Amino acid sequence: MKKTLLGIAIITSGLYANAATVYDKDDTTLEIGGRVQSVLYNTKYNQAGDHDASIVNSSRFSLSGRTRINDYVSGFAFAEWEMANGKDGISAREQYVGADFEDFGRLYAGKTYDAVKHVILATDIFEDFGGLAQPESDDFRNGILKYEYDNHGFYASASLQTAADNQKVYGEPDDDEDIEMNVDSGFALSAGYTIEDVVFGPLSFNLGYSYTRLQNDKEKRVIADPDSGTALDNGRNIAASISWGSTDEGLYIAALYTDKKWNFSNNILGYTRGYEIVGGYTFENGIGIYTGFENLYNTMDDGYGKQPNKIDRRIPVYVNFNANENFNVWAEARFNAGSTPEFGGMKFHEETGSVFSVGARYTF
Repeated sequence: MKKTLLGIAIITSGLYANAATVYDKDDTTLEIGGRVQSVLYNTKYNQAGDHDASIVNSSRFSLSGRTRINDYVSGFAFAEWEMANGKDGISAREQYVGADFEDFGRLYAGKTYDAVKHVILATDIFEDFGGLAQPESDDFRNGILKYEYDNHGFYASASLQTAADNQKVYGEPDDDEDIEMNVDSGFALSAGYTIEDVVFGPLSFNLGYSYTRLQNDKEKRVIADPDSGTALDNGRNIAASISWGSTDEGLYIAALYTDKKWNFSNNILGYTRGYEIVGGYTFENGIGIYTGFENLYNTMDDGYGKQPNKIDRRIPVYVNFNANENFNVWAEARFNAGSTPEFGGMKFHEETGSVFSVGARYTF
């Protein structure tokens, strides 16, 4: 999803800048927001079947509230629901309550992303085809307590993870895996600094670390390989990013590096390392053109040494037109740039093919 690195911290007006205020009285407000979109994917994307083009529609709806408790503290809440393709039911994307201490930061409790999300936002500017090296991009997890401070150019965040079943952890499981990631505990830390108005825009540096431990109960343990009984024990992720400029208008360039490691039982380790470089320009008329390069390495250490790498290299291209604050259209493509077509006896030709999409979104 397109974002600007300025103002990354979630505010209680919700994720939509043009959310409508439906109640405002006695220092208490209630706002609604959302979006509806339709996207046409080419045959290589296999949305509806093998080599079939398809239009996929989805929508989101959000509620946010805020109330003044005293001169120093405000309470807030936010909830957002996803209605994918109009037939798969309704799922909660984010749900949290919190306290805003103004210059002293914000505290969140509920379902949201951990502290590392702030770091990977630097290259999260594409709709579908970017984010190859962003293992936590869509990790909205239950049971998170998070604190954020964003003032005078400094950003800092810390989050604690409590036990929760069937969660996404570092981007896993993906949509094709029948695995439930049952979390026991974890934590995440991130920090950054932004220098305003360096030549053509703000220059930001960010660093983050997260650790997640999985449940070890017999009926809750995450089994990665049923044949050998190999289970997931814990994992960690390191992320670092730099960005310059703004995606709202003018030149924008950014880079991201991530290093993820899984610790399995039976002395097995899994490694995923990657980087992303993006750049582009948004004109005054609302047209933005962006591209980049993404590189990802996956390997395993089975106790006898590291296995060969599975490599994914892609070039995303994205053209977006913001007609106004409510309506935008875009075209997007992803091209293979030297990915591994076969690995470990498995073929990945579908992943190495070129994919295209055209979409339109109305945001309210």
